[in-house]
Amino acid sequence: MSLSGITARKIRPAVAINYAIDPEKTTASVIRYDRDGRRIPAKKRYVTGLNCDPDLAAEQFDDFKDYWGRITGTDKKGGVTCYSAYLAFQKGEVDPDKAHRIGVELAKRMWGKDTEVVIATHLNTDRLHCHFVINSVSFPDGAKIHDLRKGNWALIEAANRICRENGLETVEVVYGRKGNRAEHIAEAEGKPSMRNLIRWDIDRAVGRSFTMSEFYGCMEKMGYEILLGDSRWRDGAGLKPPGSRYFYSFRLLGKEYTIDMIAQRILETDKRNEELPRAEILQKAAEERDRRNGLGTGTGLPGLFRRYTTELDLILEYPVLVEQVPFSIRRDLIHTERLEKILDLLERNTIMTPSELVEFTSEAEKEIAFRRKQRSRYYQRMQKYTKTAYPEENERLSAEARQMTPEIVEMRKDIRLLKFAQEYAARIPSELDYLLLQQEQITRDEEHGRKEEDMRDEQLLAGRGGSGREDEPSGN
Repeated sequence: MSLSGITARKIRPAVAINYAIDPEKTTASVIRYDRDGRRIPAKKRYVTGLNCDPDLAAEQFDDFKDYWGRITGTDKKGGVTCYSAYLAFQKGEVDPDKAHRIGVELAKRMWGKDTEVVIATHLNTDRLHCHFVINSVSFPDGAKIHDLRKGNWALIEAANRICRENGLETVEVVYGRKGNRAEHIAEAEGKPSMRNLIRWDIDRAVGRSFTMSEFYGCMEKMGYEILLGDSRWRDGAGLKPPGSRYFYSFRLLGKEYTIDMIAQRILETDKRNEELPRAEILQKAAEERDRRNGLGTGTGLPGLFRRYTTELDLILEYPVLVEQVPFSIRRDLIHTERLEKILDLLERNTIMTPSELVEFTSEAEKEIAFRRKQRSRYYQRMQKYTKTAYPEENERLSAEARQMTPEIVEMRKDIRLLKFAQEYAARIPSELDYLLLQQEQITRDEEHGRKEEDMRDEQLLAGRGGSGREDEPSGN
């Protein structure tokens, strides 16, 4: 489950409400039974009004604003006119009935005493989600809702509490955190994010350091820039990943990643927490490539993307494979799902070369433009064949238009992926060369280190052998 915060709207409430209660998004086909047990096809609409009628909510929102405006002598229609929020569930996590029931319960706990709310559950995507449209004026006293930030956290806590009561997973969000909310949710779900990658690098540096100076040196070797004693952070310390435009506060990475906790972790480490020997890691990585048909297999663009996604997965599993990860590759580590979708799209359509990719993208754009134009014609004809004068023809045209919408949505997604594929195809070869050169250098360093160790062992054994012969008694 994931939840957005409350968003203030300065549009007409009717616009937000009509979007939320759209019958095409909130209506599902169900089977009902009559008294004789016969199956009867029916429609079920997942729309509920709290302290209002959902079909008349826009007028009721304005009526209360007019009423309390006259009573208080103030303009209740100016500024923020309503608030919207939504509660989204993971794919397959709940059915429509349960999703809507949780949404209604959440609205009752949050605003049920003094606010008009429209709750609508949308069924038109893989992830069921509830939309809430909340009047900006409280009906008992006419007070406008202003405490937006507090409402965000209260909504998150109430939603998490209800989801736990219904046996659903929750996403905990840390108070005071700034930045991309999608990144915060990815972190909570254990998916790669920029902060997670930073934490992994810090863990590697802590395991290899005896002092804080060694820790800072290790982080700088991995390409980080460290700032200490800066007033922009509460603890005065931050770091910037290689290639990033922004610094990240150590404190906001988590309680185990403040400067004081890192120093304590280093002191409590009896010896360096090295990973598996690099030679063993390289061997495991090579076996994994062979198992997944990675490097050395596949042709054309699908083979290129397959090799790159394999390398990214190996870096996530064995960070020691690469000493320093550039920002562009870090960004790709966060978007591995997108790369897998692109690979699937290339394989499904047998797109083998960059020229074929450009040509296929152009054809897809022409096709979606044609279908959008065709759908517009259906809507234009619906204005001619109105629902009252020509109900059957209007319904047929509406069904045709509705049938085309999911196809257009999927085509838009494919076009976005194709354009991303063009960008990736231009730079993946250089990224792969960089990763392979890094691993070859690690292999050479490992072999050089083994040779030096063998030479030291031989010298030590030779010295011991000479000393033993001198101590032997002579035969004379």
